[in-house]
Amino acid sequence: MRRVLALLAVAALVAVPAAALAHGELADARPAPGAIVGGEVAEVELRFEEELVGEGLAVVVEGPDGSELVAGNPKIVAEVIARVELEPISAAGTYRVDYTATSVDGFVFEGAYLFTYNPGAPAVEPFPEGRSSAGVTVLLALAGTTLFAGGGWLLARRQAKRVANA
Repeated sequence: MRRVLALLAVAALVAVPAAALAHGELADARPAPGAIVGGEVAEVELRFEEELVGEGLAVVVEGPDGSELVAGNPKIVAEVIARVELEPISAAGTYRVDYTATSVDGFVFEGAYLFTYNPGAPAVEPFPEGRSSAGVTVLLALAGTTLFAGGGWLLARRQAKRVANA
């Protein structure tokens, strides 16, 4: 019986997916970290791996001279996408984006990245509007956990029958 309980305990520990234990982070951005962009840059979009809440959302964009270019408050425009409007960028150089965002489970994302503006470089394409895939990821993690835990339960049950018949 102890073997069965030990096996169940191990199965339960292993069944918890890494995705449930880890928190997401910045998945992508427009302009992207390290990108060289041109055209009209009038906003910054940040795509996270987890659904966001509006509380604590902050995005600051600094130009090459250290001045802030944000022209409005950041907004959540899709479950995992935050957007802030900027004063249109016209000066070539390196720009810094600092961000703070909070996921629905209370985890706070903080980070910064750089991008370079060169008027002759290709323009930035915004993210497509609409729903994110964050819900699908959660459902897949849940399904995997359920299948794994069920397999562990069946294995433990089979082992218990073997012990009882011995």
